[in-house]
Amino acid sequence: MTKDDIISAIIKDTKYHLYLFTEDEIDVLRNKVLIKETRGRKTPFINCIIRDKEIQLKPEEIVRQLYVARLTHQYGYLRKRLAFEYLVNKSAKGKKGQYFTPRHVIDMCVQRLNSKRGEYMIDKASGSCAFPVHTMFKLAGHFFSSEVIPEEEQQNVLKVFGIDFDKKTVRVARTFNLIAGDGETNVLHLNTLAFDRWSDKPEKDKKCINTYIREFIAQHGRILAVVGLDGKTFKPHTGSKTSVLFFQKWDDTLCPKVEDYPIFFTVSEKAGNDHSGDYIYLKNGNGHYRLDRNGHLIVDHDLHNHDGELPDGIAEAFNDWAKKEKLSFWE
Repeated sequence: MTKDDIISAIIKDTKYHLYLFTEDEIDVLRNKVLIKETRGRKTPFINCIIRDKEIQLKPEEIVRQLYVARLTHQYGYLRKRLAFEYLVNKSAKGKKGQYFTPRHVIDMCVQRLNSKRGEYMIDKASGSCAFPVHTMFKLAGHFFSSEVIPEEEQQNVLKVFGIDFDKKTVRVARTFNLIAGDGETNVLHLNTLAFDRWSDKPEKDKKCINTYIREFIAQHGRILAVVGLDGKTFKPHTGSKTSVLFFQKWDDTLCPKVEDYPIFFTVSEKAGNDHSGDYIYLKNGNGHYRLDRNGHLIVDHDLHNHDGELPDGIAEAFNDWAKKEKLSFWE
């Protein structure tokens, strides 16, 4: 097999198509192919841009390397960020019951909470620390550009913290914080969800615990909103129905206690990904993927308007409602 026909030969009889890439992009990849002897057979390899090691060139790897090359060379996406995302995905897919929240769901939450400079933010089950980092981007004014936070803005994000019980995830999360540019690694290795450490423990029965949690929430604050997510949101790891609960503790000044109040209920009808967990990206009329003003692919969902690139979504509807309700963080 020669390099001239190797890409076509590998892609043949698969579901993968390369019509989204130019001949120049494909030629660059083809010229990087290495042919090695493995078990008496000639096998194609390529040096992975992200992992920086030689890997076997399979159909899915051809498409992956073409996308990575375009993101890094044409759109200026930082290689170290792509490398981090690879580490997070490897960590996230362990058999630990850890399901990492898609970016557009995180952005919807961050926009709704409307964090302001000088406020503290803490994620008590932070995983890869995506919620804290996206909060930092919003505080520094780089929400959708995801640029490295400039030094003069770093003092505004040093009150953002993450906590997680998994050592490996904490190590990755600390790396994410450093890459994002906060200058600190405000990620702590603790287990804030340890049942045995609860001061007021219900019986260790799932039904009792669920009742206890519902009653605890109702007694200690106001339920602001419930967002039902599409069943595909956390695919392929789980198909469990999930919702996002927004809650504010009672406070004499910020959230005075009342017995009766309205709650914002809504359901997402567009997950932004398919049953395989692959993102569904917005396309132009010519079938090519559409990019936002920062050169990023746009996930097609209904949770927020992606800085005006999508129609107003759930986040914008909640923001309008929150202002009418005069919630403290939207007044």
